[in-house]
Amino acid sequence: MKQKYVAPLAVVFLILLGLVVFKQMNKPVIEITQQVKLTALAPEGLAKTDIAKIELYSGDNAEEKLTLARNDADASVWWITSHFNAPANAEKVEKFLDTALALEGEPRDKNAGEVALESYNLTDDTAFHVKGFKKGEATAAFDVLVGKAPAMDQVFM
Repeated sequence: MKQKYVAPLAVVFLILLGLVVFKQMNKPVIEITQQVKLTALAPEGLAKTDIAKIELYSGDNAEEKLTLARNDADASVWWITSHFNAPANAEKVEKFLDTALALEGEPRDKNAGEVALESYNLTDDTAFHVKGFKKGEATAAFDVLVGKAPAMDQVFM
């Protein structure tokens, strides 16, 4: 008697297995960036053509900064003004700007205080600074602080 139930149970099992496989195949794939709802770190509407100067420095060594400036006459030419106006590789600078302006992240509490930021080297005197300036402006259009990594594949900014 047990033999007569095996075939119908196997058929029901195969039908259920087929339905599960079909449902999993038609399930939409949602990227992790959509799941966590990352927001742009650069101000909205800021284009790379708006950036005329980039400053890079480590910690509180602002006097030892590396400064890249766009040529006034030809916007496609970049100079390393902090190193005797040496020519910069414009393709690499433009790629860097594309990457910097496309950064997305999860907003952090700005009122967390120095203690919370200190453990990730995100204080002004320990972080690596990346600042982008619009032409003729003294305040940075974007200011990104890069801290230490909590894991090998992560960086706090």
